[in-house]
Amino acid sequence: MIGAFVAALTVGSIAVPEFTGGASASAAEACHTEVATYLIDPDGNKVQKYLDWNPSDATDSALFDTGVSATLNSDSVYLSGGHGVIYEVTSDGILKSYKDRSASGGALLAPVKTYTSNWTARRNRLWSNGDLIFSIHGGGKLEIWHQSSPLTGDGEVTLDPTVHAYNNPAVVAFTEADDVWAVGSTAYTLTDGVIRAWTYTPSTYPRFPSQGTVVGTTDSEQRQGWGVGPGTVRTATSDGTVQAYAGASKLAVTNSEYGVGLFGYFLADTATCLADAGEAKPTMGAAADDPDAPAAVAEEPGEPPAPGAPEVLKGKFTLGSGAPAAGLTVRVEAIDAVPEDGTEVDLPSLGSTVTAADGTWSLTLPSTLPTDVRQAAAENGGIVNAMATATGKTSTGVPMGGITHLAAAPATAAASARSLAVADDENAEPAQLLPLSTSTDSNEVSSLSEAQNPATDSKLTAAFSQSWAKTVSYVVSLRKRL
Repeated sequence: MIGAFVAALTVGSIAVPEFTGGASASAAEACHTEVATYLIDPDGNKVQKYLDWNPSDATDSALFDTGVSATLNSDSVYLSGGHGVIYEVTSDGILKSYKDRSASGGALLAPVKTYTSNWTARRNRLWSNGDLIFSIHGGGKLEIWHQSSPLTGDGEVTLDPTVHAYNNPAVVAFTEADDVWAVGSTAYTLTDGVIRAWTYTPSTYPRFPSQGTVVGTTDSEQRQGWGVGPGTVRTATSDGTVQAYAGASKLAVTNSEYGVGLFGYFLADTATCLADAGEAKPTMGAAADDPDAPAAVAEEPGEPPAPGAPEVLKGKFTLGSGAPAAGLTVRVEAIDAVPEDGTEVDLPSLGSTVTAADGTWSLTLPSTLPTDVRQAAAENGGIVNAMATATGKTSTGVPMGGITHLAAAPATAAASARSLAVADDENAEPAQLLPLSTSTDSNEVSSLSEAQNPATDSKLTAAFSQSWAKTVSYVVSLRKRL
């Protein structure tokens, strides 16, 4: 690890969300203060669980990485059925259901049931609202399947006899959309940046309207969409940026960078009702000593990382006292892909995570690096140089920040580069947080080099002089985050 900002934490303690231990699942009719969101990596080999916390409050919600993951079959198709139920359709057409029990210490994909119906031609496009599973058949028609036990995923799955032909306007829209999802009885399509709602009418002859209602517009770069709950939508671009929306009847963007560096395909454990979290804390999983936590179901291990895991960026943030800085969001960005003339640019994101109870954090390099980062690494012998930042505020409102530099090497890098990355990890020192001053007429941080007192300022200056010159352009972007 190269050059870290070092300063004593002089005021209060960092005020961040606390992560609770396991809790029993809420009743189906209860409103949710957090919604599980699953990210399948681009290769389809792994699913990572995130938590969309407090989504009912557009100004106080966040997307947390829970650190929980599971191995997938890359040839299978997966969809969320809500209530923690996840379905898999294998390459040979077998439908399986799983239950996410990770919040109480169990497996992310605990097996529930294997169905005998043949789904070989029903893998083209799938989505669900829990009670119903919608499938665009290989022949183009829309099939609607009923799940008799949506809370557990172990009921009977039966096909509705109503035929929705391939040329039905709603079926055409579902087929041609960039993405389709459902919240309650309404299906949503994202097509060329336009979000439309299609209300499903269950009856003797269930149907969708011939034309959807436009409920939101965004840019055409948004290629995926999912519903967190009523009036709450997320979209994602191919460059790994997640955008948040909210609105009772018309959706508006509430956060254009709700998540960054998140590559792959998203599934959401969509809730039918959302509630403000209030004093509730995010549930990241059962505590180790939770006597009620069931034993985890064994899952097939993934390919073990190389010794030392050179593709993993990791570190530790502490308070000035040396105590761990827990629960802080850590943003990791590449620092080599910047102009040589020092022109200010946004640093390419490699992802974000949250510090654990002991202040440690880790983040695996994306399986597909941004083009400019990949080119810079090639020119650097395969090494990806990165900067990790953690920010927060003390209990008295003083902005705090910490920065550290790291190096990693992707799996495609030469052995020498991967060895250097491992050596960088072994020499890592914890990074302490320091006060960040604000300008006299605003609450924005004016500069990382402007500490709140001369003593801290001198320590900061000395530490910063050891940092890489290319990171200076990051100062301006950091103040925007606080």
